[in-house]
Amino acid sequence: MTNIYRMKAKFSTDLALAVGGSDDLPLIELSYNVRRGEGKNFQLSMYQRVKMKPPKLAAELVLRKEDFDFDYFQWGPTVLVSERMRQVMALDAATARYLEVDSSRSAPLPRSKNYKILEPEADEDVSDLERSEYEMVQFMPGLPSTPSLYGHLVVRTDTEPRHELFYDAFFTADIFCTEAFALRVLRAGCTGVEFGVLNEGEHRLCRTLRGIERVRGYDEARQEIMELV
Repeated sequence: MTNIYRMKAKFSTDLALAVGGSDDLPLIELSYNVRRGEGKNFQLSMYQRVKMKPPKLAAELVLRKEDFDFDYFQWGPTVLVSERMRQVMALDAATARYLEVDSSRSAPLPRSKNYKILEPEADEDVSDLERSEYEMVQFMPGLPSTPSLYGHLVVRTDTEPRHELFYDAFFTADIFCTEAFALRVLRAGCTGVEFGVLNEGEHRLCRTLRGIERVRGYDEARQEIMELV
């Protein structure tokens, strides 16, 4: 069975956007452009994958944090990746697409990252629904119920995904990847991203270049302190 991980932003990356700013000028603003008639689909896309036809310019990003230099971060359900990380991932059009973002009003350093929105195009049937812990939730009135994990996501033992990056065919709120993909990104030194171990138990476990490590705390700079397990 191929090892599979959940790709997500590090908590320290989230913290970088949570600390600082002011009521008048927040550290980040992300404004979406949505085609007429797709408002309901856009609402649903906050909770699960919805195939939409985005406009040529999908969003405007204003990042005012002067030292923001991560290759990967999330804002709400939206994943943004730098030009460098796109080159490292080297994904074909059948696996992922990148939506254009106007970041011209961002601070110079984050503007230089040339962020785009990452949207995986591939689905893989990897989850074992009988053993995974989830419930169907209606997040907003008028929207259909969608699956929401409250515990472990268990992967089928015969899983051999065809793509390196993908959504699960049932759980489409999270992005998953193969170990080969995770190691390629880690070896390139891309920042802001972590690869979470599924069924991690009571500890937060991640795949790193050293192996499987757990997050045991944070240092004074609000960066993860890791140890091998």
